Amino acid sequence: MIPIRIAIVDDSAEFRKATRFFLEQIPDFIIVGEAQNGKEFVELTKNSSIDIALMDIKMPEMDGISATYQIAKTHYPYLKIIALSMHNDMENLRAMIEAGAMGYIQKEDVFTHLEKAIRSVASNKHYYGKL
Repeated sequence: MIPIRIAIVDDSAEFRKATRFFLEQIPDFIIVGEAQNGKEFVELTKNSSIDIALMDIKMPEMDGISATYQIAKTHYPYLKIIALSMHNDMENLRAMIEAGAMGYIQKEDVFTHLEKAIRSVASNKHYYGKL
């Protein structure tokens, strides 16, 4: 199995920790880094090889929409983004897709959908959890 290198981008340390723990139980998933905002994520991409980023939409300093646009459209178009949100907000979801995100999961359902979403997006398929 080819490993999938994942970054977790979220302003909640507790959410990052829980997500990391969940993903580390899956043998071919490797967590290569974490960031608490989009600005830190952009810096992380300069020094890490990442296949998929789990990107919170609402964060301080640089939100997920801006970070996704900057990465997906300009610097690293091969890097795939899955948007994460506490809210089922179609406007922000639309903005994330326009910025280049290939997937979306509501945080309340993240552990139900996360593995399937990562595998789908890694295979160049879009994945949208419960909308």
